[in-house]
Amino acid sequence: MGVRLFITLLLVIAVSLLIATVVFAPIKPSKDTQVPSVTFINSIMYDINNNEVTQLVKSKKAYHYDKKDELYDATVILKAKDENKSKLISDTVSAKFIEITNDLIKFRGDVNYNRSTGTILQSQSLDYDRISEHLTSNYKFVAFYNGNKLKGNSLSIQKGQMVFKTKDNSPVKLDVIMNENKGNK
Repeated sequence: MGVRLFITLLLVIAVSLLIATVVFAPIKPSKDTQVPSVTFINSIMYDINNNEVTQLVKSKKAYHYDKKDELYDATVILKAKDENKSKLISDTVSAKFIEITNDLIKFRGDVNYNRSTGTILQSQSLDYDRISEHLTSNYKFVAFYNGNKLKGNSLSIQKGQMVFKTKDNSPVKLDVIMNENKGNK
């Protein structure tokens, strides 16, 4: 008699727990996890106009979401004419991770920017505001421009201005490298 009562009680508890977990507490899908709509592995993308290739994007992995793109181990090459439209300039940016939204491009991990005119910028993190065309960084950086070296802890550059500013007023080290021309002896 005791065994029969024990089995009946166990059956009632199991059925009530089953009903409580399935009916009253359904599992809700998480809204935080986003699934990319398109995934690329070892991809190369070209932007082409009527005359030439204007942009090349290479990446080991690329994910396209509704409101952003993520690129891993990526290199972006941009080609455009200078302000006078007389000379072709190419910009190359590479980083371990690039996140692109409508307003902002974030470069993270071993960021290297190289312009064909001799400008090089290296940092661990750069943010480019696409609307204001403002480049910022809160990390240490090294910049090379026409043989000059600039080091700092943070960076803020506006388009059209050739002024380097630091956000936290930390000292900036500027090494001027003088190359001796043979004609000026």
